[in-house]
Amino acid sequence: MILMLVGYLARVGLDRADKVGSAAGMVLALTALFAPHLLPIRDSPVTGPDRAEHTGPAVASAGGNANTGLRSGGNGRPARVSDTGSATARGPGSRANTGIVRGVDPQR
Repeated sequence: MILMLVGYLARVGLDRADKVGSAAGMVLALTALFAPHLLPIRDSPVTGPDRAEHTGPAVASAGGNANTGLRSGGNGRPARVSDTGSATARGPGSRANTGIVRGVDPQR
């Protein structure tokens, strides 16, 4: 296919090939620019709840975060946490979570 394109552009001459290439590039750039706005938005393929299951242990220190559960953006989706590992926080500002944290978390 590329050889066919090269052959065509060589046959029509450099001036015409330059114009054809520029026009094709412009059409491709405009298509890429407007495609996200013109194509329909599909629903998320995720159908079940957000989950955290059978996680291992986590330790936070020196202001860190230990999370063996689930952090969710507060989007109203169902969430499920089961059989999570232990989470330990050591030191000032350290946090631990083994369940569900919803909403914006400034320490993320």
